[in-house]
Amino acid sequence: MIPSGAHPNIKFRLGLCRRISALASEAELVDRFGTVPPELKNLLDVVELKRNCRAAGIERLEAGPKGMVLQFRGNHFANPEGLIRWMAKWADGTVRLRPDHKLAVVREFTNVQRIDLARRAGG
Repeated sequence: MIPSGAHPNIKFRLGLCRRISALASEAELVDRFGTVPPELKNLLDVVELKRNCRAAGIERLEAGPKGMVLQFRGNHFANPEGLIRWMAKWADGTVRLRPDHKLAVVREFTNVQRIDLARRAGG
């Protein structure tokens, strides 16, 4: 969400959020408005992550300081072989498929590491 300090009208801010989600890239924002502030960069990261999750069939991604859980749409894995290969990279047990078909990643991450891991899992 765009902070209220950026513009007092909530309809304007929501419209801007929709337009941002339709932008092709951060480079397009830089071309239009100059340097992107950290808050907007974070918003762009979230928008990109949502796009990647949608494309990968991830319905829900819950992330916290101790890891994350991914739920696939309809418990269907579009690329089971790719999922198995990706999980095999984490032979230490960090990543496991739970009985409820959710993918759990149990490990402490910084925000940057968590976003990077989610990108790689969704992309």
